[in-house]
Amino acid sequence: SRNVAHHYDLSDDLFDFFLEEDRQYSCAYFATSNSSLEQAQADKKRHIASKLLLEPGMRVLDIGSGWGGMALYLAREADVEVVGVVDVDEKACEEVAAQFGVKTYATLDELLAHDLDAMSVCVPTSLHHEAGMAIMDKSVNVIIEKPLAKTSEEGEELVAKAREKGVALMVGHVERFNPAAARVKELISGEDDKVISIQIERVGPYPPRIQDVGVIKDLGSHDIDLIRYLTG
Repeated sequence: SRNVAHHYDLSDDLFDFFLEEDRQYSCAYFATSNSSLEQAQADKKRHIASKLLLEPGMRVLDIGSGWGGMALYLAREADVEVVGVVDVDEKACEEVAAQFGVKTYATLDELLAHDLDAMSVCVPTSLHHEAGMAIMDKSVNVIIEKPLAKTSEEGEELVAKAREKGVALMVGHVERFNPAAARVKELISGEDDKVISIQIERVGPYPPRIQDVGVIKDLGSHDIDLIRYLTG
């Protein structure tokens, strides 16, 4: 929890500068070349929601909510019931409960006592396996933030559990759905368009939250998946 506090307990002015109103801390989705940053941030949530195949009346929750924005967006736009938001940060839970009137929980076990259809897991990578296995044991569909797990063995166990339970398991490799990436794939898909080399550079401050697995697994997984998508 110290790492989480170090990462998020900063001036609100900083987050207001580059995030949208409910502070979704992930990549914007530029559906058109002239989209504003504000529109791209809104389109990101719409795009994620469309991938979840939600149906009216489903019950969802957000684990490791940050500011709880994704689940609350789903409640407004997808006609689903947000059962609650789970976060170890008591302050974050209090703010979400006060602002949006949803129930909050400090532990996953409290939440799994409910009848649920889908969960979004955004906890540190070292906890993905534990959370994902517990959720799928309850036959609940789940989307897990990238990377899927801390090790390949844990990732394989998650995939096996999803097959065993017959539930949907999705990992948050969102870059392959970026229209810019789709356009690049289109441009290099011709018989004569052979790719000789790919160089990807990711620039930004080092986020303390990724110390459990490091920069390659946490951030580099986006780039590795993008390369696989473009060359596959």
